[in-house]
Amino acid sequence: TQPPSASSGGLNGAPPARSQF
Repeated sequence: TQPPSASSGGLNGAPPARSQF
């Protein structure tokens, strides 16, 4: 459901806490 960048933070390297809401 949520992008891998938000769950794993590997794609965009973003902090895993944004799309996890």
